[in-house]
Amino acid sequence: MRKEDIQELRLMEEVSRNEGITTQRELASSLNISLGLVNAFIKRIVRKGYFKVTTIPGRRVRYLFTPKGLAEKSRLTAEYFRYSLAYYGEIRHRMNGLAVELEEKGVKKVALIGTGELAELFCLSMQESGIGISQVISINNDKHEFLGYSVEAMADLRADSFDVVCVMALDGN
Repeated sequence: MRKEDIQELRLMEEVSRNEGITTQRELASSLNISLGLVNAFIKRIVRKGYFKVTTIPGRRVRYLFTPKGLAEKSRLTAEYFRYSLAYYGEIRHRMNGLAVELEEKGVKKVALIGTGELAELFCLSMQESGIGISQVISINNDKHEFLGYSVEAMADLRADSFDVVCVMALDGN
C-alpha cells in the first residue's frame, strides 16, 4: 500500500470523525502533517470526486463524502487491513525464526526490553516455543503490568535471571 493511500485514508477517517466540519489547520494538527500537505490531499480528493466542499460560518468548511468517496474510503480501509495483516504475518514469521534460533543455542529464559506491539509479538513467539521470559524491562523506566508480567526499570535488570537480553522496543516502548 502506498504511503499516499494511507495518508488519504487517515484524512478521510479524520473528516468522518468530525462529521465533515473542520479546518485544514485542525486536520493538519490532528494528523500531525503540514498544512500544505493537507491542502494538497484535500485538493486531490475533491478533484477525484470523493468530497464535496461547502463553506459554513466561522471560516470553517464542511466536507461531504460523495458515494464515490464512501466507496473509495471502504476500498482503502480493506486494502489497509490486508496490508497490515501481511505485515503482521511477516513479523510473526521473523519472531518464530528468532525463537527457533534461540532454542538452537540452548536459551531457556530471556529478559525482554520493551512493552510495545513488537514486544507483544515476541512474547507470543516465546510462549509458543517454551522459552521463558524472566523479566520485562521498560526503556522509559515505567513500572506497570504488561501481558501479566511486572515491568521493571532498567536498573532492576538482574544478570542472573536470563540467558540473553532481547530488545523489542520501537518508539520508546
